[in-house]
Parts: sequence; C-alpha cells; structure tokens
Amino acid sequence: MGKDDYDVIVCKILTYLYAVLKNCRKRNDDYLQPMTKDFPIDADYFTLFWIV
Repeated sequence: MGKDDYDVIVCKILTYLYAVLKNCRKRNDDYLQPMTKDFPIDADYFTLFWIV
C-alpha cells in the first residue's frame, strides 16, 4: 500500500468499525494495527488516521 492510499485505508477502518457497531463482527484489538495483512503501512503513517 502506498502513501497515496489514504481513502482506501479510511474506508477499511470505517467498514470494520461499522461492522463492529452493528454486531456483525466481534471486536479484534489486533485488527487495527500497522504492518499487518490488512494495513501494510508503517506505524508513523498509520497514526495519522487517528490524529485527523
């Protein structure tokens, strides 16, 4: 994932949070972590999503 994939990452995060909110999915604390299969970006860039 490149640094220009902001919209894709935000969409993944919001989709996940919506599914958790609607109880379609159980909350997994490890899902929203940098350098994982779903978010293969470094920690510095990943934290921008929580600041904005």
